[in-house]
Amino acid sequence: MTEAMREATIEERCESVRQKIKQIEVDVCALTKCREFVVEDSPLNGPNIPASRNSNMLANITLAFRHLEDARMRLGKVMQAFQGGVSIFDKK
Repeated sequence: MTEAMREATIEERCESVRQKIKQIEVDVCALTKCREFVVEDSPLNGPNIPASRNSNMLANITLAFRHLEDARMRLGKVMQAFQGGVSIFDKK
């Protein structure tokens, strides 16, 4: 069987998804540079914390980034478990 016909291993597939997530992380971070953040900030109604529009948007972008970061790390844990369950930091 040729290399092109071989089914990808779980490690290869996880690494591929991790790379895609990394690019999405970059795209999510770029949201903070949108022109909407230059417009005057305005207060939000209701029990919003943070209370301003821009602060709320930035907080949610940060949360989205952290969730992506966690997803990428979890796929690394799949790879780690496949390799025997020992962290590269514990192998030293």
